[in-house]
Amino acid sequence: MKKALRYFTSVFTIMLLSVAVQAQSTVCDSSSNIVIYSNYDGGILNINVDQNIPNLKIGICSYEAVQINIAGTYAANVTQVWYAGFIGTNDNCNLGITTTTINGVPANVDTIQQYPTVTLNDANGYGQMICAYQCTNGNQGGCNTPQQVAHFFMTKFNGTTVRFHRTQYACWQGTQNISSGGNCCLIPVMTDLLALTQQTQIEAFPNPADEQLTIRLTTEKSFRGQVRLTNILGETVLSQQYSTATGENFLVLDLAQMAAGIYFLEVETPTGMQTRKIEVL
Repeated sequence: MKKALRYFTSVFTIMLLSVAVQAQSTVCDSSSNIVIYSNYDGGILNINVDQNIPNLKIGICSYEAVQINIAGTYAANVTQVWYAGFIGTNDNCNLGITTTTINGVPANVDTIQQYPTVTLNDANGYGQMICAYQCTNGNQGGCNTPQQVAHFFMTKFNGTTVRFHRTQYACWQGTQNISSGGNCCLIPVMTDLLALTQQTQIEAFPNPADEQLTIRLTTEKSFRGQVRLTNILGETVLSQQYSTATGENFLVLDLAQMAAGIYFLEVETPTGMQTRKIEVL
């Protein structure tokens, strides 16, 4: 009897510890404005922006489709919401969600990409952004590593760290409060990335664009690189080599044969790849 009691007491203690670990909140860098949510099963992700974080940027990665709803007192602080995942249609959550949508922010704020190429190669993770569900090192069973997910969104948001990353396998349930933080701080070091990016500045206009897109690139050194336009599937639809001199440079892309839609402008610079969302009319 005593052995059985000790057994059940131990099991109950382990269960409590497990719940405590899952419920704990983690803030990786309180000065960062980048937050990340990732899972496998998708579902409905309700994000309550209940904390005053200026210029808040939200990244989401999932295998199944997600309905992303942004609300809360400080929802107007959100300047970018970027989804990158597989967008599966299995509806594992039985909620009728078979396509990814972003609600609660202006149309020019949201970006939805289907399995784009990762920005960090990792033998333990997949080569395209498709899913993430655990905060561990090692093989991810076909999904991305948490480091790949963090690196992707830090790159897209021009940041050097992450405020928090909340990851899980199962369907999103309830409301995720920004103030609650996350549960994962496996983040690759991107030392001085932001400072390096600021040394090379690019501007693309007009946006939306029709016949032509002009790129103004200001750099501190001469450089030979490549500029690409990719569609929402990550496929390259236009590629052009270019070279620059120190100072201000202008590149012009011919869009006359491009179908209307959303594209991503990728510009190789002396300090790394920079990405801009472009709408073609």
